[in-house]
Amino acid sequence: MHEALISRGDIRGQEHLTPLIMVEENCVLVCPGGYSPCHKKAETTEGQKIVIRHLLKHISDAEILYFLEGIHAEMKGTQARAAINLVQEIRREKNGERKNKLSSL
Repeated sequence: MHEALISRGDIRGQEHLTPLIMVEENCVLVCPGGYSPCHKKAETTEGQKIVIRHLLKHISDAEILYFLEGIHAEMKGTQARAAINLVQEIRREKNGERKNKLSSL
């Protein structure tokens, strides 16, 4: 499994948070091996967007945002805030696509 939005590196020094990030709102299965192309791409912003879109097929954006808001309150750093922004950006894109589909009917 790969921590998709908040990694173990993001919480280094706060290892007590590890169980909080090993949840379905934050983990995906990628190609095996820590150095595979899939694994490396998942660490980029574009890769995170792909991962978020995948997560949204199985989990609501509200659940992902709830997880991110909760971990943001507990952790140091800004990674959770950046992930929240990405989820919101993708939600806006999805809403825009829906509006375009409806207007074309």
